[in-house]
Amino acid sequence: MKKSDNISELAKALAAAQACFTAAEKDHTAKVVSRKGDASSYQYKYADLSAYLEVCRDPLAKHGLSFVQDVECGGGLVSVTTLLMHTSGQWIRFSPFTLAAEAASGSLPTAQALGSAVTYARRYSLAAALGMTADDDDCSAGAGVSATITPKESLPACPACGSARAVIKGKEEYGGGFVCYGKKGGCGNKWGGEGKPADTVTVLTGEEIVYVADATKAIQEAASLEELSVIGEALRDKTEPVKQSLRKLFQTRQRLLETAVP
Repeated sequence: MKKSDNISELAKALAAAQACFTAAEKDHTAKVVSRKGDASSYQYKYADLSAYLEVCRDPLAKHGLSFVQDVECGGGLVSVTTLLMHTSGQWIRFSPFTLAAEAASGSLPTAQALGSAVTYARRYSLAAALGMTADDDDCSAGAGVSATITPKESLPACPACGSARAVIKGKEEYGGGFVCYGKKGGCGNKWGGEGKPADTVTVLTGEEIVYVADATKAIQEAASLEELSVIGEALRDKTEPVKQSLRKLFQTRQRLLETAVP
């Protein structure tokens, strides 16, 4: 690893950005087929590169951070170097992440194999540089297995805030349905599911939807408990559906800010 002479501003900004990171969602499924037969085959979920980028882009930009990744390929090897930069001019260049691209015996890797290896290396190099959670999703690659990727299932938009970005499926043991997940920046609304009456769905007026959208952004950008307290005071006079839509996100942001206090 190499760095600029001083990284105090970069370190401060990275700490603030990391406090805003959530776990990258495991939104892809890989089916691993073993050469030993179906009995040794299995499936697992993992977070792809776009999931990591979705988590880190806004917090990094908010705190004046950016990154570039240099890719080198040669002799069947792929190497990715991540450079983290701050608006102060300070920087850290992390050690290269190098791996071999899969290839048939005695031949060079195909373009597809190289592309997959580059994506893999970018993901793990970025996760290591930023301190993000990384899943060991290719742990069986050396055991002679192949994987088939299943795209993420399309999910509906939240009827309360209108966004589909943070929507996840509710657990069957809790009635199923869907949740606009607060930890992903959602409003916390739950709807649908077997055995759930229609009147349990949070319904907002057009004006309230606009307010929830603005408040969601304000909560996510709150940099201190004092700023969050001001938002909380404003919520006291709002209707119960509005409070319900923002409650989980507010509580999640509050916990993050409390852990960040020295």
